[in-house]
Order: sequence, then C-alpha cells, then structure tokens
Amino acid sequence: MPANKLPNLKKKNTRRRGLGIAPPTELEAGNNLNDPEIGMEAPARPARVEMVKDSYSMPKADYEIIDELTFRMAAQKRRVYKAEILRAGLHALKALPDDKMLSVLDGLVKLKKGPDKSV
Repeated sequence: MPANKLPNLKKKNTRRRGLGIAPPTELEAGNNLNDPEIGMEAPARPARVEMVKDSYSMPKADYEIIDELTFRMAAQKRRVYKAEILRAGLHALKALPDDKMLSVLDGLVKLKKGPDKSV
C-alpha cells in the first residue's frame, strides 16, 4: 500500500467539551456504589449468555407459519420475534417423548442440503 493511501488511524474526539454536558459524578458513573459509607450496592449482573449466529433455509410455508404465530401473539398483545418462536419450538420439541418427536420430524418436508445454486 503506498504511503499516501494509509488508513486514517486518528481517534474520534469523544470528549464532552463544547456539548454543554457536565461530566458524570463518581456516584453517577458507578465508581463508588459498593462503598460501605454510601450504603448502596451495585446490582448483580445476570450471567452473560453465549450467542451463536447461524443461518438456515426453510420452505415458504414454514415461514408463513412463523408469521401466523406472530399475528396470534400480537392479538394477545405480546410482541414476539421470529427467533423467540423458533426457540420456543425447540423447547417444545425437547419436552416431547421420543416417539412423538420422531412423528413430528417425519412429517417435515425434506430439504436439499447446502445453499440454493439457482441464484
């Protein structure tokens, strides 16, 4: 890479100067929350859940079932995301006995493995 084409490694100015915002006090910043003189304790953070990003294909009819379930939950005044519906389905399958789970899985349309090569 030529010397005149080096990337700009300059840090952005993240200071609060000129914005009319006062810097946070130590208590606001959370620095002294566990101080016994103050008498406050910082709330315990929940354990972080490790996330896995994945992609998959499904027939359009199955995708429409997700939309149908989303609308059903909207009628119950509960906003639900596609990932929540899929995760709930996993938990429901886990609760089934093996013979019931096999019958559900046998009822699915078999899909070709791998990406669609028609594009």
